[in-house]
Amino acid sequence: MGSLRLVLGLGFPAAMVGLLYLGELNYSPLKQRQYPASYGLNEKIERVREELKRECEGREEIYANGKLPKVVVSDSVRDFGIVAPHGTETTEFSVTNAGEGVLKIRGGDISCKCVDFSISNRELMPGETATVSLTWNTGRRSESIVQTLSFTTNDPDLKELRFEVHAKVAVDLASLPESLNLGRILPGKIGARAETTLFSEEFVFDELPSIESSDSRLSVTWGDVADLGTVGVGTVWARKLIVESREPLPAGPLNASVRIRGRASDGSQIETTVPVIATVPDALTVAGAKLADRSLLELGTLRRGQGIEHPLILRINDDDPRLSLVSAVSNPEGIEARLEPIDASKGVYRLIVTVPKQMRPGSYSGDRSARLQLEFDHPAVRPWDLNVSFVVLSDHEG
Repeated sequence: MGSLRLVLGLGFPAAMVGLLYLGELNYSPLKQRQYPASYGLNEKIERVREELKRECEGREEIYANGKLPKVVVSDSVRDFGIVAPHGTETTEFSVTNAGEGVLKIRGGDISCKCVDFSISNRELMPGETATVSLTWNTGRRSESIVQTLSFTTNDPDLKELRFEVHAKVAVDLASLPESLNLGRILPGKIGARAETTLFSEEFVFDELPSIESSDSRLSVTWGDVADLGTVGVGTVWARKLIVESREPLPAGPLNASVRIRGRASDGSQIETTVPVIATVPDALTVAGAKLADRSLLELGTLRRGQGIEHPLILRINDDDPRLSLVSAVSNPEGIEARLEPIDASKGVYRLIVTVPKQMRPGSYSGDRSARLQLEFDHPAVRPWDLNVSFVVLSDHEG
């Protein structure tokens, strides 16, 4: 009954599982079948039962002889300062049982797969000391990092025993800013330029690393030696890297990169990649309500004799902002378009698409959408086919 009183003092959910474990209720493993495996309840029940079992065993031992263990650690946090990338660091912690009962150390939760540990003894008699050895891989992250290792104990005053290591991993080779951003490039234009600084807090290069662009329309070159103080404390090597567009780029986002590979003065082979980003708009961008995409305008349902005028906004993306509409040919006949300036000096115009009131009833959608062929006088703007979708109701439908 002592065990029963102990379990009931742990709270209702834990008490129920505890009662199942202790046999006070007629529990059968077959009852687990009522829970689908996807719920994960069976595993949770077993985990709680196992934890409760260990808790009960520890408490029963303590209550049996009245002797408590006591965890004492000299320190639980180590700061490694700046460490080399791609390396391994190891440290040791000491755990002493300064109590009168047996100290039991269980588990071992780590913060990262890059952490490994060992412990010399998990059950310490009074006065005994165990050594916890913690090893971790530094990787190549340049930010400050913290790795942890946690145990559970039967010390009622210290249920969780936690160790930490702090460090900042030195940069092997990185860029600041992290990407080469060419920004917004007008269609057909070349000469867009961006630069970044390649730097290292660990390696010096006697010869410049090789550089290669993933896009042949971009040229990439080394610039001047950079001021180490402008990059950051601890930098031992820095150099400007410059990228420039030497051929026109297609409309849309640019996703390219520059690959840097070199051998440091100590013989280490170092490699990194710097993204190159840019946006090239269409020579003519179009926006407006009811525009499903650049080639489809959906005007919905019209009553017979209603007609409609619908505006779209056009922007010419070129050094020459002048734009005029040369022709607008529709199929079937009747759909019209006209161009009005909003701010001609900035290349912004309004295109008004008109469905006349005398348009015959019928469905002008899908494969039967009206087609409007537009031609402009700007050399950078190609002819534009705009499908106009709508339905004109007949008298009895309206």
